[in-house]
Parts: sequence; structure tokens; C-alpha cells
Amino acid sequence: MAIKVGGSTVINNSYEFENITGTSGTFADFHPNVETITVSLSSSNLSMTKPIHKYVLSQNCAFTITDKEFGRDKTFILDTSASSYTPSFDSSVEFAGGEPTWSGYRHWIITFMCWNSTNVRATAIGYNQPGASSGLPASFSQHADFETYDVGLGDPQVAEAWISVSFEHEPSNNRIVVGWWNGDNGSASATDYTYINYTGLTNITSCQFQYNVSSQSCSGDCTPSNYSGGPLPTSDGYNPGTYYNGYVRFWWASRATASNVTGFTSANFTSGSDPDFRVRIICDQGTLYSTCDITPTTTGGGGSVGFVARTQYGSLR
Repeated sequence: MAIKVGGSTVINNSYEFENITGTSGTFADFHPNVETITVSLSSSNLSMTKPIHKYVLSQNCAFTITDKEFGRDKTFILDTSASSYTPSFDSSVEFAGGEPTWSGYRHWIITFMCWNSTNVRATAIGYNQPGASSGLPASFSQHADFETYDVGLGDPQVAEAWISVSFEHEPSNNRIVVGWWNGDNGSASATDYTYINYTGLTNITSCQFQYNVSSQSCSGDCTPSNYSGGPLPTSDGYNPGTYYNGYVRFWWASRATASNVTGFTSANFTSGSDPDFRVRIICDQGTLYSTCDITPTTTGGGGSVGFVARTQYGSLR
């Protein structure tokens, strides 16, 4: 049945628009209202009856999907803010490929589709601050001479081996200095440096660094006081997945003595969406990231993928 307004047909029997200026076809200039969530809560409901929600996090927030019904969909525009707060979603939500690492980007477009009245399928795409991502390179590489495997021998000296990566912000030079260190008591290496140069960033309020590992371990002499750094980053107070300011150096070191004749320290880096190292800059242009995934130069010490420092109390090379 056609629908008329003032005696004129506006929707005909074929569900097409008529006599409406600027419209044509079955669908034209209709757009859903964007509902902005303004209340600062640690939990909030997202109704599937509302097609678009927009939210700026002011703290970590747990979202619950409500009004689920087969075929309903919605778009969720999420800003994790310059503080990089973390969202979470109830157990009905299943992300394609697994839930993303929310700290990887500040801005997210998340789509939800009700698979039935119980399950919700979701996808998420992350973005940097619009128009600002070119100010900081999206990625950086390890130095060409950097070795991810080192072994130290010693007799009667103490056998030592180490691998480490350092970060320091040089605002006067508009760059991040990355130091690549590896060596042992037999052939200590000089530090190699690479630089993450940025342009056009103003009012930088924070420059932070993190590393991500799936596992790391130490055997042999693992007493932190016996090391100038390490044997693990956690020994120096640096936990994986956490951002740190200032001059930061992550150590993986191994030490063997007559009483601990072998030592083995390793780091296996995460796979998937977590980069091995991440730099985060917060400035007028938004929250920007630069990441690095390590390419092992060798897989010594049992084939571990990542960093390996191995020591043996024996003949000096």
C-alpha cells in the first residue's frame, strides 16, 4: 500500500520514494543517528537497537551487548583517548581472529553482527589520529649488525653474554635513539644505533617504550645483583606490555661461574598483533605509535625464536 503525505504519494507500492526532493531509489539519504555515550562509567550497555554508538573512554570500561536479535548490527566508534584506556566486552562477543590489542591504536571502528539472540560476531579496525600518522614512522628495524644470539665462555674468568635494546627520546633532534647491544666476555660489541626520526609533532607530553614477550627465562646464575643489567628485564623492573619513560634499557644476560657452570637466558617474542617493541608518543597530533618485530639472526640454544644468551664455564674462545 502506497504512503501519501498531503495527497501526494511519497512511497509507492514498490517501496520506492516519489515526490521527495533529493531522493531516489529504495534507499537514499537516510542515515542513522549517532548516539554519543557521555557518562563516565567503568561499565556500559551497548544496545543492538541503536545502529551507531560513539564513545570516548575516560577510564577502562567493560561493555555489555544488549537487545541481541538475529541480523541486528551496529557500528561502535571508539576513542581510547590519549591515556590509552582499555575496553572489554562480554562473553557473547567473538572477534574475528581474536580480540585486538587495544593499545595498538587510539581510534577504533568496531562492527557487531548478531549471529543469533545469544552470539555476536565482531570486527575491529584501528587507526591513528586522522591526518597525524605521517609524523612518526609506523615501524622501525633492528640494526643490521645486531645479533640475537650470543655465547660466552670463561676459564678461570666468569663467563658472561648479553643482548639488550635501549630507547631514549632526543627532543632536541626530533628523534628516538634505539641502541642495539650484544656481546660476551670474550668479544664485547660496541653499541649500534638506529634512529626513529619524526616531523611535525608539537607539544609532546609523553614518549614511552615497551617490549612484548610470550615467555622469557633464566637458568644458571640468576641473581640480579651479580649483573649490571638483567638477567631479565623484569629483574630491573621492566614488565612486558608496560610503557616506560626516560632512558630505558631492556637486558637479557647470562652468567656462569664455577658453581653454576652453565647459564641460559632467552626471550621468545609474541606472535600476532603484539609487536616485539613499541614506541608511543602523545602530542597535539594524537597518540602515535612506531613498532618493531625482531628477525632472529640465528636460532642457537635449542632453536628459540627471539633472544638467546648462553654461557659455559670452560675454555675461553
